[in-house]
Parts: sequence; structure tokens; C-alpha cells
Amino acid sequence: MNKKIIFITGSSSGIGYGITTRLLEEGHTVIGTFYNNENRSRELESTFSNFEGIYLDLNDSMEKINTKLDHIIEKYGDLNILINCAAEVSTIQYEEANEKDFNRILEINLKKPYFLIQSLYKKHKNNKCQLDTIINISSISDKYAFSGLSLYEMSKAALSMMTRSLAYEFAETGIRVNGVAPGAVFVEKNHGDSNWENIISNVVPLGRPGLPKDIASVVTFLISEESGYVSGQVLYVDGGLSLRL
Repeated sequence: MNKKIIFITGSSSGIGYGITTRLLEEGHTVIGTFYNNENRSRELESTFSNFEGIYLDLNDSMEKINTKLDHIIEKYGDLNILINCAAEVSTIQYEEANEKDFNRILEINLKKPYFLIQSLYKKHKNNKCQLDTIINISSISDKYAFSGLSLYEMSKAALSMMTRSLAYEFAETGIRVNGVAPGAVFVEKNHGDSNWENIISNVVPLGRPGLPKDIASVVTFLISEESGYVSGQVLYVDGGLSLRL
């Protein structure tokens, strides 16, 4: 596999951390963002010479974020892959949701991925970088409803549709756009919660929750030459959970 220069949001926890670790082990250069978990990001830097962690608040203006992208491209000479992984997951009952909740979740889960893609696409067209693959981390919540998650589900449904739409729009440039839709994944917040794990294990046809490494394996495939004819797809990685919904 050709080694790539990869920019991933949300690299210091959960699924993003699993994806980042796998890509680093594969030998790619990864620039990953953190918001709260700086220690985890610095640990990655001390373990992998091919990793750089940068602070990024997705509520910041695109002008400010674009300056960081320019710095990355100037430092590394290119940027080939964008992975939009950072997300806001909040359980809010519909009647309790307010405008602030709406704006916060849609800003992080949809608006910023949209404009991050736009920014790098423009740089690609202006020959500042050679962008070849975009991956959006969605969720099975893009088409399956659960109580208290209407804002999150809306954002992920739109993200999956954006993935398909931009894959079509970018096709003539050779840039591929795909998504990954995880099901119930065992991450830090679930550690020690045997009740959650037991419930999920009984519901998921394959008999266990997903792990970040399960998502990372699919992402690794989607950035490889082996997936060169795959674009506009949202791959469900859920142990068969969506078959029962």
C-alpha cells in the first residue's frame, strides 16, 4: 500500500483513536485532532514518529481551521486523505431540545465535515495538495431511529447523503468519497458497564459489540488501492445489528 498523508478529526478517543492507531501501524503519516483528550494525543506522538496531534475546536470559524490546514500542507508537502470522525453524541428528548442543542450538533456532525471537504477540494483543484479519498464516519442511526437521538440521527442521515452526493460530484476528478456506519461499538465510556455489553451481545446477531478495530479495518480497506472502484458507499459495520431493526 502506498503511504498517505492523512488528516483525521477526533483521533484521540473512541473509534477515531482506533482508526488512527491502525493507520499509524500501517505506516501512514497521520495528523489527528483532539479537543478534550490531549494526553491521549501526546501518547500517540511519543509512540509513533509518524503522528502529529493538533488541537481543533470544530466550533471555530472555517477561516481559522483553514489556516491550520494550510500549515499542515506546507509542513508535510501534501494531504491525501480526509477522515471526518469527530462527532457530538447527545441524548436529548425532542421536547427538551433547544436551538443551542440543534446548532451545536449540526455544526460538529454535519456543517464542519461539509466545509472541511470543500476546503481541501479547493486546495486540490488549485494543485496545493493531491486529495484522493474522503471518508465520513456515519452511524446506523442514519436510517434507524432510537429515542432521544433525533438531532444526532438527523445529522448522520444528512452526512450519509452528503457522502453519496459528493462522490457523484467529485467522480470526474478521481476523488473517492465513502462512509462507514458503525453499530454499537465498545469504547471508553462503556468500560466497566457489563450490563451494556450483555444487552448488546444479546441483540447483535454476531453476539458481541463492535470494537474500534473493526471500524479501523474497514477504513484501511477504503483508503487502499484495493477499494479503487468503490465510491459513494456507506458501509454498515454493525455485526448484523441493522438486520434486526
